[in-house]
Amino acid sequence: MVHLLSAHQLHLAKLGATSGIDRFADTSLWDRLPTGEVVFREAAAWIRGSIIGTLPAKGATLFMVEGDEIGGHHADPHRDAEPPLVYHSRGWHTLGPTTQIAG
Repeated sequence: MVHLLSAHQLHLAKLGATSGIDRFADTSLWDRLPTGEVVFREAAAWIRGSIIGTLPAKGATLFMVEGDEIGGHHADPHRDAEPPLVYHSRGWHTLGPTTQIAG
C-alpha cells in the first residue's frame, strides 16, 4: 500500500515515519480494504499493488510497485487540489509553482 499525501496530512506522514510505535493504534484514522490492507482515510490518494522489484539506492531500498487499485480523495472533483507533500534531504516539503525547477 502506497499513500500519497498532501501538505495538510503531515501528521500521517510523521506517523508512518516514526519507528517503535503502533502506527495503527488510533483506529479512527484508517479502514481496512476488502483485500485486507490498511488504508488511511485522509490520504489524498492511495495505490494498492504488488512489489515487482527492488533497487538499492545509497543505503536505502526503492520498491517498484505494479498498481492493482487506486483510491482516495483525488477522485472527488469538488475537493480543492492541495499541494503534495514530499520528503527530501531529511525534511518535509510541499510542491507548488515556486518549487518548480527551470528546465
